[in-house]
Amino acid sequence: MKKYISILLLFFSLYGFSQKDKKAEGTYSICETAIDKDKCLYEQLQQKILYHYDIRAIELITKDTTNDTIAIFSALAVDFDGSVDIANSDISSSDDYIDSIHFKILKSLEPFIVPVDNSGNPLSEMVRTKLYFFLDRKNKNLNPLPYGEDYATKTTGFALIEDVPVFPGCENYPKDKLRKCFNQRMIEHITQHFRYPKKAQRKKISGRVSVVFTIDKKGFITKIRTFGADPILMTEARRIISLLPQMTPGKQKGKLVRVPFAIPITFKLQ
Repeated sequence: MKKYISILLLFFSLYGFSQKDKKAEGTYSICETAIDKDKCLYEQLQQKILYHYDIRAIELITKDTTNDTIAIFSALAVDFDGSVDIANSDISSSDDYIDSIHFKILKSLEPFIVPVDNSGNPLSEMVRTKLYFFLDRKNKNLNPLPYGEDYATKTTGFALIEDVPVFPGCENYPKDKLRKCFNQRMIEHITQHFRYPKKAQRKKISGRVSVVFTIDKKGFITKIRTFGADPILMTEARRIISLLPQMTPGKQKGKLVRVPFAIPITFKLQ
């Protein structure tokens, strides 16, 4: 059974060109100076999704599934002038409201720097990207998952995994109580290590930070990412999660797997 769902297909007509004559790869203009241009495009597209997807859209894409890892497929056909040709685009989804959001995403895309052939002539090209998000059902949030992993085959979400990671201190709990114990220990850990940054207090900064991380096949906490309104709070949230202990790793069908997990941390001034 698949452990992810596909919720977006941005598919555009592809104008023909000869790959053997291709001299240079095109790139998203914002990513021109990035060391890893593919990673940069991945993260830029993630941010477009996060900006345009509202609570209604998240409810629509999750109402018929129990999966918590979301895969979004995009295929962008870049015209000779670097623009994405929306007029010839085929945008697919199962809901008219999400279709309207997809259209806004396409309109918001900045131009690409197009590749050229050996004679210096610009070429059109298809740019395909698969984006991954972790679904925080309780708070109705999409949290972007880091670039470079195939989450469809290498990870299993916490809500679906057969054998959840075991937090230290939960080892003697029955299997059906391990999720609850994990969540309780996580809250205790955050409470124990929580420190409201003095700089944030002086500036009267408050808000919520969403933290996404992965429990790897050895039980270590890896790939911590934070998302919030203020970098001071994000730094503190990262510090708290970085102090988590090594755990007994999760298993799916008897095999060790990486398990993504998301949790919000709220900073509220009294």
